[in-house]
Amino acid sequence: MSDFKTRLKEERKRLGLNQEKFAQIGGISKDTQVNYESGLRVPDADYLISVGAAGVDTQYLLSGVSSERQLSAQERELLTASRLLSEEAFASVMAMVNSLIPDRRRKLTIRLTDDEQSIVEAMAIENGVSVSDMIHELALSQAKKILEAPEAKGTQVAVHGKIQQKINSDIHDNVTGPSTGKKIVKKR
Repeated sequence: MSDFKTRLKEERKRLGLNQEKFAQIGGISKDTQVNYESGLRVPDADYLISVGAAGVDTQYLLSGVSSERQLSAQERELLTASRLLSEEAFASVMAMVNSLIPDRRRKLTIRLTDDEQSIVEAMAIENGVSVSDMIHELALSQAKKILEAPEAKGTQVAVHGKIQQKINSDIHDNVTGPSTGKKIVKKR
């Protein structure tokens, strides 16, 4: 097993950086970096945080055990790819992944976007009902459609209100989907 100074040098080289560039990432001088790699000095937590944010495996630096050793090649590939995704793309991928996992496939959350919220508010005014009543009806309608699908076997649908939008206590009761007999679990 190698010592800290050797692992630090290995990590710097793995990232393809010279001592000067690596020192800049760590917020130190090149001379200090040389001292770390020769074992004359030991870095502080701020340095480790900075180089860790730049891709250094700090678990490996400190323990000699690579954090990637705990992951399979497929897991590493998935992790690397997930870090390159936008927030929306990551949410889409996670929705797809969750739909493929049997225990997770059974839960679904209905959330309104800002545009949908505006449409619901306009529909409520047009129909002379409260926004919470309109959301209640639309959410139940959407949930019933979901439960009618053949792949909905065992699905629970959680209905949530929008921030700053109260869905009153009339939304706490359970509703049964028409063809599946499964319950729609509604939350406030």
